[in-house]
Amino acid sequence: MIRTNQPSSTLWQQFLKSLKKRETARTPKMLGKKRTLQPEALEGRIAPAAVLDILAGENATFVGDGTSDNTSVWNFDADFTGFYNSGGLSSPDVDGIDVITINANEIRVRKTLIDGGTFSFSGGGGTDDMLLNSGLQAFDGLSISDYDTVQTLPALTIGGGGLFIEATAGGLVLGGDISKTSGGTATVELRASDSIVINSGSDIISTSNTMHVVLNADRDANSSGGVFINAGGTTITTLGGDFTIGGGASPSTTPVFGPTDKGIYMDGVTISTGAGNVSIRGQGDAVSGFGASIGMDLTNGTTISTTGGNITLVGTGGAVSDGFTMGVSLYSGTSVNTATGAISVTGTSSATGSNAYGVKVQLNSLVQATGNGSVSITGTGASGASGSSNEGVALFDNADVLTGGSGALTITATAGANSHALSTGSVSNDITIGGSATGSISVLADSVSFNNAALQTTGTATFRQLTNGVGIDLGSTGGTGATLNLSDAELDAVTAGTLQIGDSNSGAISVSAALTHANHLSLTGAGVSGSGDVTLGSGKNLAITSSGAVNLTGALVVPGTATVAAGSGNNVTLSSGSNDFSTLVITSGNNVSVTDSNALVLGASTVSGTLGVTTSGAITQSGALTVTGAATLAAGSGNDITLSNALNDFSTLVVSSGNNVSVTDANTLTLGAGFGTLGSLSATAATINLNSVSTTGAQTYTGAITLQSATTLASSGAGAVNLAGTVDGAFDLVVNT
Repeated sequence: MIRTNQPSSTLWQQFLKSLKKRETARTPKMLGKKRTLQPEALEGRIAPAAVLDILAGENATFVGDGTSDNTSVWNFDADFTGFYNSGGLSSPDVDGIDVITINANEIRVRKTLIDGGTFSFSGGGGTDDMLLNSGLQAFDGLSISDYDTVQTLPALTIGGGGLFIEATAGGLVLGGDISKTSGGTATVELRASDSIVINSGSDIISTSNTMHVVLNADRDANSSGGVFINAGGTTITTLGGDFTIGGGASPSTTPVFGPTDKGIYMDGVTISTGAGNVSIRGQGDAVSGFGASIGMDLTNGTTISTTGGNITLVGTGGAVSDGFTMGVSLYSGTSVNTATGAISVTGTSSATGSNAYGVKVQLNSLVQATGNGSVSITGTGASGASGSSNEGVALFDNADVLTGGSGALTITATAGANSHALSTGSVSNDITIGGSATGSISVLADSVSFNNAALQTTGTATFRQLTNGVGIDLGSTGGTGATLNLSDAELDAVTAGTLQIGDSNSGAISVSAALTHANHLSLTGAGVSGSGDVTLGSGKNLAITSSGAVNLTGALVVPGTATVAAGSGNNVTLSSGSNDFSTLVITSGNNVSVTDSNALVLGASTVSGTLGVTTSGAITQSGALTVTGAATLAAGSGNDITLSNALNDFSTLVVSSGNNVSVTDANTLTLGAGFGTLGSLSATAATINLNSVSTTGAQTYTGAITLQSATTLASSGAGAVNLAGTVDGAFDLVVNT
């Protein structure tokens, strides 16, 4: 564009005369279906810019001639002054419908399109650039396409017709606001083969109905085109419309690709979509030397929020040797929020440099579902990186990941080289995961460093390995992946309805040091063993599910119910004399041996081998016991044993010590050799296979009796021996009372 100096008075008078003529004659004539332009040359030397009167309801399409001439569009009032070299405008096409071919570098539009009709500018597929200086109103649509680069400066006002701007061989710069003030649902799509830049404070806002927004950089998928929204408080409001940043021909699934260090950069941006979905995908550069390669960098209070819409953030750091090669960085007060939608943040680093994080949330940043929405964070650190700060997911410096309702919260982390999969940083942090959550929280990682953090839910909180077969050590700390180590302090940072450790794909679980835990505790692995004590809070339960043997020699203090499911082929040994179970349930196990320091209630249990129970208190039951092998009970001479459930099914029962003993069996009960001297004995079964028994009190046998050997039933006290059934067998029976 060339601006001349002050024109001569003759030229100026001629130009004003032409303006007056246009006011009355409407040249070019845009009122009928034929569009005719008759440019004026003003003595053939310096012409004013082409002046187009666009009225309400009119359409105007401008097509460039494909040369290197640039196009500049201005809007002015009737009293504007100054002359500009226009180069002239040619006549319309032969059909005379809405097409004016431009070989000039400037168009001046006298009136904005107030209502109805569309503006359409096309660069003609050549090497034209577009500078939109005009504050246009295009309520039925504005399209700018086929230009190398496009820059808009003042505000654009649209309606239901939407807005489409495309830079086919370069970048696009938005330098003014885009406002949707009327009409129904519309789409604003900004498309560039290179990068899209939104300058400081340039807003995209709908105040009237839904507006979808698409920022489609790197459209030609040549790995050079990011999206950069600069500092200055840009606001994007869609009133329920979707917001998408992506690259290639499918921006909803393809990332933009940063030409330098970042694929996406947002500084102090506010994005609000209501019920609309948010999809943002970016990849950092693949060329070393820029100092960083970050797929997505959101910083300085950037806020993305929905009410019910889903939020998907996907970032990939480039395979470079620079430091700080992150997939997704949420930094310095950045907030990602939904009420009832689903938040998914996925970051991957593939760098060979240091600080190669997958997802890093830092410095008072927040990811949150305030209602029943869900949150998922998945991060992969670079396996080929250097140094030791290559975490899959890093939560540093007062960063929080929260849910406020029943939605699930999941953190999935894969460690980079020499690093933990999940880290909450140094002890100076104050990290909260969950908060007022009532839903499940799951941490899937082969290694964690969980310092000065709190994980909170009234639902179930799970820590488990990410890689199948990785074992878990409870009581240890540190380590980077061979075993998932969780110290007592790290477990104490969890407040949950139930703390679940491991799953069906876990390796063996070891309890290597003492654990004191205030929640229900559930352990699942390929075998559970160890010498560490486990002490649970008042009324709390312990559940052990194992595909291998269970052998815990440390003291287990379980005020609630302890449940063990080891499978029918695996032994269960709970051998500490300091064990203190309230109720013990053996859902499955082969040979089971249990010791308790006082009274014990046996819940419904199925034992495919032998059962040995030793206590220093009474033994009772709350559910039926099925024991395929021999059951041996030792309660101590002063403690009663009462197993009177009619559905019990013992094979052989021996009571080596006890006071008053009462046993019921649904079918055949064998009272084996080895009974100690009891206070009294009452046995009830369809058939009782009897061996010698000694008591100080009464003995009562209800059922058909078969003697297994020469049998002596001895009562050394005043108690009687009552045989309430037939007696059979080829052995002598001696009754001493």
